[in-house]
Amino acid sequence: MVRTGRVYGIHEPPAADGTPGALCYVGSTEKANRMHSHRSQCKSDPLCSPLYRRATELHGSMANYSEATLATLNLPVDDDAAKVQLRSLEGLVLRSLRQHYPALVLLNKNSPRCENQRNRERARAWRLSHNQGVVDADGRSTSYMAVRSRIYRARRRDRAAALATAVAAAAPAAAAAPAPAAPAPEGVPA
Repeated sequence: MVRTGRVYGIHEPPAADGTPGALCYVGSTEKANRMHSHRSQCKSDPLCSPLYRRATELHGSMANYSEATLATLNLPVDDDAAKVQLRSLEGLVLRSLRQHYPALVLLNKNSPRCENQRNRERARAWRLSHNQGVVDADGRSTSYMAVRSRIYRARRRDRAAALATAVAAAAPAAAAAPAPAAPAPEGVPA
């Protein structure tokens, strides 16, 4: 079976005058429609990435964002080799876009894969020595960053739930409050 990977770009919604939306993000995947995953993630956690924050702040959601394929690649059967090749292609596309379109503002700031072999090996050794990728009996990572990330997400969910509860509790009180009286016209005694 031939595996196909692709590098895709996400465009912002078109402007009111019909001008196409600007390219704002580049990613890589083997999925046919990655945009569906982006939209559902943005809806469930709009603060988890710069792309979702921007979409939520400027347009309320990612509903009108579009996806376009920028490059495709036939991938090897080996998962590790496929991941390396796909990330390398994504990095090539990002470098090319930044070089040829310097005014283009992408929300991707980091390289998808470190190009320096020594740095990659050093980072891999650090991850192994700090339990990165080690999972417990429940299938959850035991690494420091994974644990801290779960704690942070739980706090953020709790804050969002508390805010939703406060808004829901305030809505009936606001609806039951009498409307403010209209001011008397000028020159007419109240």
